[in-house]
Amino acid sequence: MANVVILLVLLMVMAVIPFIGQVGGQLLLPVFVGIVAYVILKERMGPAALFGMALAVAGALLVVLRASPSEFRGTILGDALTAAGILAFSFYIVLGRRLVSRMGSFRAVTFAFFFAMPFMLPVLGFGLARQDWHLVTWKGIAALAYMLVFANIVAYILHIFALTRLTAG
Repeated sequence: MANVVILLVLLMVMAVIPFIGQVGGQLLLPVFVGIVAYVILKERMGPAALFGMALAVAGALLVVLRASPSEFRGTILGDALTAAGILAFSFYIVLGRRLVSRMGSFRAVTFAFFFAMPFMLPVLGFGLARQDWHLVTWKGIAALAYMLVFANIVAYILHIFALTRLTAG
């Protein structure tokens, strides 16, 4: 029975993907995580997880159905990239649980950030070179530092720590 429900949810998600947009896509993250956990880790999903998936799909549909038709024109590439990003993040969440159980959340996040550096440093360098620095105030730098520490590093450590305590179901 759970297999049939998961298949139906997956088909509904696939039907919504061309209209996802950023907000609808983020609403579908629990669905993607649940499906990836089921496929890769063979985690069983209980009634609460299936209800949560249905609620996420309903929320995404509510966002999509309330949008005007003009919002869907020319967005297929962005929608596909959003769906690919959500799928990749779902794999990160599901597979990250194994890594964290071996390494601990702090070491796992440090490893992830260190691994991302070769990819992000060129982007950072490009952005820093193009920045008009006379427009940047100390308040802007303080806000950036705050976001770096709390919205990224601390949030990732807590997120990964929580993943070790949760299952998809």
